[in-house]
Amino acid sequence: MQAGDLIWYPGHIMMSLGMPDLIVHARSGERAVEIHRIDSTRLKWMRFVSPLG
Repeated sequence: MQAGDLIWYPGHIMMSLGMPDLIVHARSGERAVEIHRIDSTRLKWMRFVSPLG
């Protein structure tokens, strides 16, 4: 996972900070952006994609 990679999880699009397990995430309906750790139990549902292709 590189900084700027997009992470898809059902119902969410997040962005990697390039540090182990850290992502930028905005909760639905809120304007605040938060930094979260990836929950290892949900990792199997996540898809990682580079925006550069």
